[in-house]
Amino acid sequence: MEWSKFDKQTIINTHGDMYMYRDFYFYRHAKHSPRAKNLIDNGEIIDILTQGHKEARNVRTPYLMINISRIICDVPAYFISGAVGSIESNHKDRVATAQASTEEETQMLEGTQDGSYNEAVDDLQQETINQIVRNSKLKRKHKQIIVQHQMDGGIVGVPVKRNGQISIQFKERNVYYPHDDDMGADLVYELDIKDENGQDYVQVYTERQENGVLKTYNRLYTRAISGSDLEQVDDDTAKDILKMDQLEREYIGRHRPFIDYWANNPTLSTPLGTSALFGQEGKQEEINWTLTRAGITLERNGRPRISITSETWDRLEDLAKERVDGVEGQGATKIDHRDLELIEMDENGNSIKTHQIDISQIGDFKHIKDIVSAMLAETSTSLEAVEMMRDGSTSSAQSGVAKFYDLLSSIIKAQHLLDEYIDFLQNLMESALWLANEDNANVIIERPDITVRDMIPVPKAERDEGTVKKRDAKAQSLKQTVRELHPNKSDAWVDEEVLEIQSEANNADTMAMSRGQQTVQGFFNNRDIDGAPLNEDGSRREG
Repeated sequence: MEWSKFDKQTIINTHGDMYMYRDFYFYRHAKHSPRAKNLIDNGEIIDILTQGHKEARNVRTPYLMINISRIICDVPAYFISGAVGSIESNHKDRVATAQASTEEETQMLEGTQDGSYNEAVDDLQQETINQIVRNSKLKRKHKQIIVQHQMDGGIVGVPVKRNGQISIQFKERNVYYPHDDDMGADLVYELDIKDENGQDYVQVYTERQENGVLKTYNRLYTRAISGSDLEQVDDDTAKDILKMDQLEREYIGRHRPFIDYWANNPTLSTPLGTSALFGQEGKQEEINWTLTRAGITLERNGRPRISITSETWDRLEDLAKERVDGVEGQGATKIDHRDLELIEMDENGNSIKTHQIDISQIGDFKHIKDIVSAMLAETSTSLEAVEMMRDGSTSSAQSGVAKFYDLLSSIIKAQHLLDEYIDFLQNLMESALWLANEDNANVIIERPDITVRDMIPVPKAERDEGTVKKRDAKAQSLKQTVRELHPNKSDAWVDEEVLEIQSEANNADTMAMSRGQQTVQGFFNNRDIDGAPLNEDGSRREG
């Protein structure tokens, strides 16, 4: 794929105007509302986010927003980020691979170099996976990855190796450009550096499948200061600026790109996906306009107005002149509201009248809630997930099952996204292990297992009760039971706890065991409270 120009319009031509959806998420709504822009230009309202605390010329009403667009993106992100658990190797029995690895081959793993316990590599495969997760800061990024995916309509991931360390990088969709023949893709980065002439640099990273081999290329371009035209620089300059020893690589046996793109709601006509906010622009603008219009009405009519006689007005002007003696112009007769405490009654006994309209009917919140309901329905977001839409009928504590049905729409959507996200992460982890295998052939290239927790938080007692029932029914191992009961503990702690439990179980009285495990019934000589003999199941023996 040849590149001759690159700018914002190039991005929009491929990915659509995703910048608008980012503006909606980050409260920059006014710039996309003709009605709001007209009022801002006329000084009727102000947009504090873009104008600061600048005062309007007529009234000081801010542009008011209820950002439902942000809620639509955040709800599945909270569900999914809380559900993704640890990443575990499927080959944890291959501990011997660590013993077969040389010190040089395990250099990518962090540890001291003093021959102590901290240097030992016990499980090469799992420790390699853990190192990639730590390098990628993956546990902190789940929510931001999902939010970006929902907001933009897609996100791209790619494994990289820098300074001997392997990590997974996640990038906004605007860097991704698939090839027309579906045999590769380009990632285009606008670098934050300039040459001596003030031109900025654009890096193009390419992956191509050719003759059963995956080939990667790095190219560097300069971009014209006053335009978008690109000019490729020579390889030596590119290596120096990009700090790379080689610009091209081959991966024999790899038939798929390392780059993985995850699209939101893709179709045959929109294979790169669409934003979760697609089609909600008009409704979001109507919500903001209705709120702002109510704010303007309240500003103009909500405060009391007074009327005074001409004699009172003349007296107030005299007091103003006395206070600013020697000052000329408009400010010399500025009325101070505090002087209204000093006025006299007129001959009719009236000096001031207060006027105020009934403001209880100003605004149309029902109209806003109807629009919000439509937005949530169209984006598969449960009404119960939005606090302002709850009817308040449920004030008592709810079980996990009750919460599940209240949030069913959001959970169905989140579960679908979670399945795709797990597949996305597994593909990227497999690609990262390909890079690790280059340094150490004992590293196994695999799609590791990613544990999944419950999306809906439930009380610990309720969760623990379910875990114990599964153990009693012999539906899971003791180790898995301990891990579920103590989800924040390390694998080493879980292993030690399992050994402790097994040790205590084996310390039963051997004399008692000769007659079977002791029970309370046994201590009463297998008789009930009346002295009648009992069967083994505790029922009274007949006859």
